[in-house]
Amino acid sequence: MKHLIIIKFIVLFSFIFQNGYSQLNKNLNDTVFLWGEVSRVDILIDTDSLAEILEPGNEGSYHEYPTTFIFQNSLVHDTVTNVGFRLRGNTSRWSAKKSFKVSFNTFSNNKFFGLEKINLNGEHNDPSIIRSRLSWELFENIELPASRSAYVELYINNEYKGLYINVEHVDEEFVYSRFGNKSGNLFKCLWPADLVYLGENPDLYKFEQGERRAYDLCTNEEIDDYSDIAYFIDVLNNSSDAEFATELEKIFNVNGFIKYLVIEILTGHWDAYSVNKNNFYLYHNLNTGKFELIPYDLDNTFGIDWFGIDWGNRDIYNWASDWEDRPLYDRVLDNEEYRNRFSFYINKFMEEYFNEEQLFENIENIKSSIDSYRENDTYATMDYDWNFNDYETSFDEALGDHVTYGLKPYITERYNSANNQLILSNIFPAFVQLNQQLINDKQTLIVSAKIDDESTLNVKLVYEMNDEGQDSVFMYDNGNNYDTEAGDRFYTVGLELGIDIEIISYYIKAEDELGQISRYPRSENIEININEPSVQLLISEFMASNSQTIVDNFGEFDDWIEIYNAGTEAAFLGNKYLTDDLSKPDKWLLPNVTLAPGEYFFIWADSDSEQGANHTNFKLSKDGEDIGIFEGNNSIFTEITSVSYGTQQSNYSSGILNEDSQQIHFLESITPNYGNNDISQGTVTFNVIMSYQQVLGNFNSTDDIIDLPGTFNNWSEAGQIYDANNDLTYTYTLFNVPVNEHIEYKFRINENWGTAEFPGCDNREYDVLSGLNTLRHWYNDLVDPNVLVKEINIDLDYIIWPNPVKDQLFIKSNFAYDNIEITDITGKTILIVKFNSFTQNIDVNYLKQGIYLLNFYKDGILINSERIIKTGY
Repeated sequence: MKHLIIIKFIVLFSFIFQNGYSQLNKNLNDTVFLWGEVSRVDILIDTDSLAEILEPGNEGSYHEYPTTFIFQNSLVHDTVTNVGFRLRGNTSRWSAKKSFKVSFNTFSNNKFFGLEKINLNGEHNDPSIIRSRLSWELFENIELPASRSAYVELYINNEYKGLYINVEHVDEEFVYSRFGNKSGNLFKCLWPADLVYLGENPDLYKFEQGERRAYDLCTNEEIDDYSDIAYFIDVLNNSSDAEFATELEKIFNVNGFIKYLVIEILTGHWDAYSVNKNNFYLYHNLNTGKFELIPYDLDNTFGIDWFGIDWGNRDIYNWASDWEDRPLYDRVLDNEEYRNRFSFYINKFMEEYFNEEQLFENIENIKSSIDSYRENDTYATMDYDWNFNDYETSFDEALGDHVTYGLKPYITERYNSANNQLILSNIFPAFVQLNQQLINDKQTLIVSAKIDDESTLNVKLVYEMNDEGQDSVFMYDNGNNYDTEAGDRFYTVGLELGIDIEIISYYIKAEDELGQISRYPRSENIEININEPSVQLLISEFMASNSQTIVDNFGEFDDWIEIYNAGTEAAFLGNKYLTDDLSKPDKWLLPNVTLAPGEYFFIWADSDSEQGANHTNFKLSKDGEDIGIFEGNNSIFTEITSVSYGTQQSNYSSGILNEDSQQIHFLESITPNYGNNDISQGTVTFNVIMSYQQVLGNFNSTDDIIDLPGTFNNWSEAGQIYDANNDLTYTYTLFNVPVNEHIEYKFRINENWGTAEFPGCDNREYDVLSGLNTLRHWYNDLVDPNVLVKEINIDLDYIIWPNPVKDQLFIKSNFAYDNIEITDITGKTILIVKFNSFTQNIDVNYLKQGIYLLNFYKDGILINSERIIKTGY
């Protein structure tokens, strides 16, 4: 079977969000976060595990226990088994009403309606149990990326634990839903994350506080590269005042942060960046190259206070900590243009959302939906003796101690004080969001920009094609041509391109009625290469169903992809993407690797990106699909190469035999990470069976490990090898070994030479053959004496090479079989060969092309079967 490699250069529909975030979250399925309804969550957990979670002294534990999770509301009733469950939060860990983390992917690859984790927050500090729910909604109203939230009644082992808020977890699934990509660095920033410059060395920002990093990397942990956040902090702190706005806007969503400040200040969210240097995320959005600030943990709001500060009256222009540096807050509000824009947004938001008319009605609607659940919540009374009457009172009056305001009085006071402090000046046009799209076979470029201002605007796209001189065209917000809706402040133009256009650069200029002009970008231009990709990469080999050939660094038989640099120049992969869905070109960002001409790069397609830099977030389909490599140019993605393949055979790879013909075939030999015609290298997969050693008491799979020192690693620092499927066979693959290289090796228990195989005796030895070499051993060559009687189809020590085979089949075994039988797929016996020695050659040249079984017999018992492929006469 042959499949054509499709090499084509296409530019896909795409958006970039330069100063705002994607509205993808508006379209999310809110089954789990159903507005206006209290869902029910049941946790079924072993009673001893629950007792251990709640035992005094274990409050700081992050250990997860397996549970069954049941979720039901008017839209769904669903059950997920083998779910992780633990405490979460800070002070709530020591409260009577705990908060909990539910993790669907801890013990398996489960997701729940696209979610890997959810947070069940007890809101023990808030007598109304509404403050954080209101705050999340306000962030959504101002069009910022924020967690979805909804109420649930929580039952653990059928005991009602009270009314909780279910809050969406910020992780790679969250950022993908908001920004359309998830391979960027996501940092969870907790106290004391003040963004103060510490120096050029990125590792300086890995400092720890309380056994966790202040800037804790939540994605790409294996790479652990802090250079992007270090550069951001450098620019933030060290740019001159004259260059500050220009340089910061290149790497940070400043307009989004200004809007964030509006909510932080109006809600009195002091437990965040500006005051307490705490509780926010920074995500490096790969579509724009800019960091986005994401809010987190909003319960200490609307008049909850632990400092003795009146947050309802605090100066909106002197809101941040005044006892230490907050460079992001200080430098942004010290900039006159940004300060005026902050005033504009705080005024606009108070008029539209943060006022008595809007919020009081919303509060009453929420309250009426949760009253009965709060009335029955006995745990809510335990921390501060708040009974149901206190809950009712807290909406209109302060309760004392840390509840310094009633919820509604806080809103009134904050609105009035902010309104009195407000100093309004006409703003320069503020670019909020930029979208661009190539359509009509790349003949039309559509550019759309959302721009905020007090007045109507005169907006132009200033462009240059093929460096042939500058021109301009007006952009309109009139609902005509490519503009979808009049008056939504999106100014749009469709720019017709000629067939010879290879490059276009542009910027946008907006002028308000007072003659104030803004330019986006502030300096330089947006540049788009229309046609050829910058590098020549090929998908030279792949395996879409691997169950027994080569293993990854965790002992797992995973799908894999090999990339080859077919060009004459070095190719940097770190700004390019690999995908199995050509409509989602930025599915997985390739690691920061540079391939020399003629060099290969090997990738595990295992949907386990947390296992390392060369592990993707997708798997391949055995039934056939596409694989593509793309490069992004301002989020317009150009295809470098793609493969469309059909149904694949398990444990056989497909690839190209001639890069000029660019056709793929099933390959006679598996050649991961080297050329498909290269017979000078081999791949060796080692297997060691530990089951009999466990029976003898020499090995305990729960506590002991296996490693493999040898000549290939200088007999030291071998590293643990793994049993991924718990069958007590430990596996390791060695890549790119020269053919005929003589290797020696031994397995060890617990990296100890005193427990190594054959103490005081010779090592294991092997001469590497071309292609895939599979070696299987019983530890110390001690085979369970009962295994031949009890088991059929047992893998014993042997290698078969080559497979697929054309002429001569080579067999080498450490076990004395009696006969080898070759049958066709119908079971018809074709040939029986007496196994005369531990090394055997079988002439199969006369066999027709097809699939055959190789059956091994001992004492009349079928011991094992292997499938071989005969490739031709």
